[in-house]
Amino acid sequence: MKGSPRRVQTLRLLAAANLAGIGGLELALLLHGSRSFFLSIVGADFRALYAAAAIAQHEGFHRIYDLHAHEAVQRALLGLGPGDSNFVVIPMVFPAAFVLPMLGLLPLGPAGAWAVWTLLGVLALGVYLRGWWGSEKGRGMAIALALLSYPVFTNVLWGQVGTWLVLCAGECLRHLHRGRPGWAGIWAAGLLIKPQTLFLVLPALLGEGGWRALGGWAAAGAGVIGLSALLAGGEGLGRWLGLLMGFAAGYPAMVPEVVGAETMMSWRAWGALGERWAPPPWRPWIWAGVGLGMGLTALVALRPWWKGPRGPAGDPLHWLGLWAATPVVGWHAHPHTAVLALPALLAAQGTGRLPRWLLPFWALAPVAAWIGTTLGISLGLLPDLSGLGNWAAARTLFLIHLGLALAIGARSRETPSSSGGPPCAG
Repeated sequence: MKGSPRRVQTLRLLAAANLAGIGGLELALLLHGSRSFFLSIVGADFRALYAAAAIAQHEGFHRIYDLHAHEAVQRALLGLGPGDSNFVVIPMVFPAAFVLPMLGLLPLGPAGAWAVWTLLGVLALGVYLRGWWGSEKGRGMAIALALLSYPVFTNVLWGQVGTWLVLCAGECLRHLHRGRPGWAGIWAAGLLIKPQTLFLVLPALLGEGGWRALGGWAAAGAGVIGLSALLAGGEGLGRWLGLLMGFAAGYPAMVPEVVGAETMMSWRAWGALGERWAPPPWRPWIWAGVGLGMGLTALVALRPWWKGPRGPAGDPLHWLGLWAATPVVGWHAHPHTAVLALPALLAAQGTGRLPRWLLPFWALAPVAAWIGTTLGISLGLLPDLSGLGNWAAARTLFLIHLGLALAIGARSRETPSSSGGPPCAG
């Protein structure tokens, strides 16, 4: 950073104060929400996972995807009676194998389980991400930016599985760089917790790690699905597939707002908005544009694997483009899915291969959009529409990720230096 030592120190103090203010605001919102809106807003997605574990323990794994069973348990968790119409059931769509760890948290009760889940997730994420920064210099600020970013905040807010996604994405990248494509594929199989995140990963794995990588993914994936089928049985597996394909969309207590396509950070969100607001004759053209955008974004993001020359395996810059594109082309991708990009983003930023402003912009621009929209609503400058702040943050993330995917894909002919791998690749 240019300037006198005093000016540099002043700027660092200002940056730290701003981050502290953002962190304080996010913490205050979480604490207030955990008292007033626990499991209805704060921890809402955690509610579905906790309910699935409770159903598995008392009724059997074959019922963890039964929305009737979920409605009864989730109403009880919220303290709502059968006749209370102010209720939305949240389905649990993870493979049954991922429910097993939650069984160990059931004795703590919903509040205790959520607290442990949240604290362990944030601590584990912070510790893990430290290894992806290239040097000691600036590491603390980089990790603070990552943890205060909108994608991480929404993972904590909803009780999502972002730490697991980051771990799987990071270890896949690390093992590719170390020349262990089979292990890279095994770690990529952990992304089956959200199967929609695999759309671009599998072609890239095949292109970079060959059949060994894809074989590792298939073997580990077969283990996850096999264990899930063993736990849930044919009935449970059929219901799970039905939920994934949207066959249960007509369930009375699961309204469209559960999916919330308009507030996603994907191309699909634009189609959902067009479906709601555009004149009927325009809607097919809007969806055609959405499909074209998805296809072109996917092709550009995969360009490093089909348009050589390519640099060393596990190049974080190329994988940053792929992880940036993943939620943009995904059919179901809320802002919390953007955490997939964090290991590659920190690795590329920490080794000086990205502009210095990129990580702060990625972390804080969506937060600023969310806070600014919320203030605009409170001051009467914007309409009081449900989810408008999240919509603004998601649009910001969409543009950032789309820009990253296109910019990195366009540079794919450039051969990175041999030092371009993950700093913790050893």
